[in-house]
Amino acid sequence: MAAKNTIKNRINKILSKVTNGLHSDEYWKPVHEAFKSLEQAGYHVSIESSEYRHENGVMVDKKWLYNVSAEGYVFYGVLTAHGAGTVKDPLSKYDISAYVS
Repeated sequence: MAAKNTIKNRINKILSKVTNGLHSDEYWKPVHEAFKSLEQAGYHVSIESSEYRHENGVMVDKKWLYNVSAEGYVFYGVLTAHGAGTVKDPLSKYDISAYVS
């Protein structure tokens, strides 16, 4: 069994690889790929919630809260798609930050 920090670092490394760069799709494809990549690496992912954040009536980001179970440990994660598009449609392009702790 690997140490807890080692597993956490492995998970965060997977997340950083699949969420890199700007994205522009309507279906959150890289978000789903991030969770799928963790599952394919042998980790169990449970999405607890997701919600949009609005400013002045405009959606500016979407945040997912999730858990990752691995080798008897549970890690709590946050994945956020940050609007990087236009003023009128910030989520037409987005950048992703994701991590577990």
